[in-house]
Amino acid sequence: MMIYRLIIAISLTALCVLNSVPYETETCDGRRVKWDSNTVRFRASAISFPTGNAFTNALTTSVNRWNNNPSRFNFNLTYNDAAVGFDNGQNEIWGSADANDLDGNPAVTWVWSDCEEITEVDILFDVNEPWTTSTQKTAIWSYGGANRPFHTGRRWRRLNRKKRYKYD
Repeated sequence: MMIYRLIIAISLTALCVLNSVPYETETCDGRRVKWDSNTVRFRASAISFPTGNAFTNALTTSVNRWNNNPSRFNFNLTYNDAAVGFDNGQNEIWGSADANDLDGNPAVTWVWSDCEEITEVDILFDVNEPWTTSTQKTAIWSYGGANRPFHTGRRWRRLNRKKRYKYD
């Protein structure tokens, strides 16, 4: 995973957290780009992640599993964000059907930074994709199932030196 492994881990549940995955760091002018704090808040869309929904529960599980690591970095998650949007100074997670926002991908992470610090991250999921929170192999398309797994971003890759990442 990239420097944004922290972002990705919160957005795509940590059902596979036990896997060891390499990462690389993003730099700008020779310095690592990183968060300005050891605790970062993400806001989940009230529409995409309503109270009691299986995906809301999966997102909560992701945060809890990520935070159960030996690092001094943690995410916290708030729910019921009624007004998500790009470049508003808030880290947010929501579902979208907007092909421009998704850039033709099933999931995408948009990252803003000032070259020293990550200033905002927005994570979007394509609402038309057949996502699942199931850990049963028969439900996941990698094993012949009909659904895309909702899990950690171990298959994310950097698209360019700008600030966009997509899920393979």
